Amino acid sequence: MRAAMMLLVGLMMGALGTSFALNTLRQAHALPRGLMTVINHHHRSVKTELAAADCSPAELRDHFVLLGVLGSDIDSAFSMPHDAVFTRYASDFRAATAAALAIPDAACSALAPAATRINDTCNACHRDYR
Repeated sequence: MRAAMMLLVGLMMGALGTSFALNTLRQAHALPRGLMTVINHHHRSVKTELAAADCSPAELRDHFVLLGVLGSDIDSAFSMPHDAVFTRYASDFRAATAAALAIPDAACSALAPAATRINDTCNACHRDYR
């Protein structure tokens, strides 16, 4: 009986330790996952704004600014400095957002190709790293 109780206590402690370890590992990946979620939110907002009848170029520009700021965190969030392909994809994303911001104030239709270019950079990276 005593051996069975000790075995049960040992199994419970092992399960608890495993739970703690898995939770810690999951939290280590929270920043990249969160960053991608926020980028996705702004990307969807750009798509929605472009499809709206009353599209606002100022609203689009705000999302492009935020995408540019978030793009500057991609390298540090994923901690892959020696992966040349990933670094190139991150650089392409930053270049696409910078190009979108470089477009002078214009109608939404003039900003649509910039949004497509940003989407293409995302898709290229996700094709290889998702």
